[in-house]
Amino acid sequence: LGNRHLQNTNKLNTNKQNIIKSSSRSFRGEEGKEEAVCRIREQIGYDLLRPKYGQALLDEIVKLMAEVSLPGSAAAFYTVNQKRINRKTMCERLSILGSEHIRTILEGIRNGPPIRNVRSYLLTSLYQADAALHINAVRNKKAEKKNGFHNFHERNYDFALLEKSLLQAQDRAQGTGQAAVNRRGKEEP
Repeated sequence: LGNRHLQNTNKLNTNKQNIIKSSSRSFRGEEGKEEAVCRIREQIGYDLLRPKYGQALLDEIVKLMAEVSLPGSAAAFYTVNQKRINRKTMCERLSILGSEHIRTILEGIRNGPPIRNVRSYLLTSLYQADAALHINAVRNKKAEKKNGFHNFHERNYDFALLEKSLLQAQDRAQGTGQAAVNRRGKEEP
């Protein structure tokens, strides 16, 4: 009985030490998570995007990005389009994202079909955000070039400015014609 009691006491002491170590790690982990959240919010322009897109979805995106980017992340691999992507590659992709990338993702969510698996959709969208941004930029440039009439560029006119210059030209023409009448006493043909 004496040995058994001593063994249980040793196990209990070991467990207390492990609990203390793990709780201090989780506390440091929470600090690291908060730092990561602050860094990601700044990186993606959180404060600029929040008024237009709302806080809830942005918080989910920031939470997911922080979860992936933290060194103690539980997952070594993430599934993106049914492919396994290692955590290091995923972190590299997330580190280059800015507000335009997140805006593209949010517009896709807003204008797209309903999403069944939000986490998976966000992981895939975040991973592919840079490519999607470039593809959309190319599409927009192509759309600007075509106007449907033999590819001539449509001109934009400031009609108020044109009307003003026309009226000034008419006034000058009438003014010079009136001056010619006054000088000679009669109007020239």
